Amino acid sequence: MSKDAAWLFAAAGSMTAITIGTSVIAAVSKDLLRDQVRAIQGQGYRLPTDDALLDLSYGSYKLGVGLAIGTGVFAAALFSVAAWLARTERAGQPKRVSLSPFAGGRQAGLSLSGRF
Repeated sequence: MSKDAAWLFAAAGSMTAITIGTSVIAAVSKDLLRDQVRAIQGQGYRLPTDDALLDLSYGSYKLGVGLAIGTGVFAAALFSVAAWLARTERAGQPKRVSLSPFAGGRQAGLSLSGRF
């Protein structure tokens, strides 16, 4: 595998780690938002600061979800490009196993040769 493909796989792995991190942040933000809504419902009344806090929590939750989706798609694209690059590099190398037909006097068939 070339250095380019290795770098792409490393970048895709790091983007996957970032995706996992942003997914965790989004999940924690959603839990905090639910806890805040329950606390406000338990009060029986809402203050303007409660509305601002809910808007901020919802915004951070949506940001986390958007980042998780975006980085996940980007990581998948990097993995695809790295796999394609690694495959095209290997396609140029000679094959180690060959399958060829043969026919001769009273014989016909396939010959499988190479390293196994």
